Amino acid sequence: MKKTIKGLTVFLISTVLIMSCSKDNDPVDDNLFVGTYKGSVSYSETSGNTEISTDDGRVTLVKVGDTYNFDFQMEFQV
Repeated sequence: MKKTIKGLTVFLISTVLIMSCSKDNDPVDDNLFVGTYKGSVSYSETSGNTEISTDDGRVTLVKVGDTYNFDFQMEFQV
């Protein structure tokens, strides 16, 4: 009985390790990638005339080939 439990435990641990390692992926290596990031978002022009920031923003990144597109979504309270 102890050998069965020990074998089952080793099997479950190795399965979890294999599954967790397979998700490590660098978006730079993919031709197609879509990701959404939530949190503090800010924008400022290089001339310094315009500056926008929010703590509750969202940026969606879409990568196709070597082209990156960023979609900024910010909520403002007036």
